[in-house]
Amino acid sequence: MEVEATLSSLDAPTAAKFERLIRDAVELVRPAGKPANVLDNSYFDSVIGAFSDVEFARPAQGELPSVKSW
Repeated sequence: MEVEATLSSLDAPTAAKFERLIRDAVELVRPAGKPANVLDNSYFDSVIGAFSDVEFARPAQGELPSVKSW
């Protein structure tokens, strides 16, 4: 891809600026109705109850080490 080739040919500070520019451009063209990092509600519908038959038992954690009082 042309972006990857360009990134690999730049020095680190310039590559960081270029990458930021690309990220900003992607954010500008993203549809306005849905933020990028939000899970769709159907995700939660698919996992509710998925572990209902699994028994989660916390193993013994041992004793806390004794510490001097301040």
